[in-house]
Amino acid sequence: MLHRADRNQALIDVEPGRAGSGAAPVRHVHFRDPDAPTPTVVTPSVFVAVQGSLLLVRRRDSGAWELPGGRVGIGESAVVAAVRETAEESGLRVQITGLVGLFTDPAHVVRAAVGGEIRQQFVVVLHGWAARDRPARTGTRSSTPPGSPRRLSQR
Repeated sequence: MLHRADRNQALIDVEPGRAGSGAAPVRHVHFRDPDAPTPTVVTPSVFVAVQGSLLLVRRRDSGAWELPGGRVGIGESAVVAAVRETAEESGLRVQITGLVGLFTDPAHVVRAAVGGEIRQQFVVVLHGWAARDRPARTGTRSSTPPGSPRRLSQR
């Protein structure tokens, strides 16, 4: 569940049904939150918007829906990382065709669920076509388990 303290402040992911002691670790996302921890690293991430449909994957830690994507590894290009992450998270092979946008804000801070790394997000969103295959799973929000891709619309 996503909690928003204010339109311009603190977004925090909380795993549904897991509040309180004994909760599974989840990442905490802060946006323009004056109480956010100070980042120790800037982390480049890439996400893919697939032509003809909106492809979302569900996070295992929080259950939140998001575009497929993730970190760019050392020695890896943003395009290679986007193709790899989309395939890992959705089972869909994509061919990158362009840049949607670059999104960065020093007030967007994420504390990792595991290890406690505190990072400033640096996000590149790329446009792509489905090259082959289909998402590993499709479904409705209520029936799709965490970690499964979800195709919301198709042209």
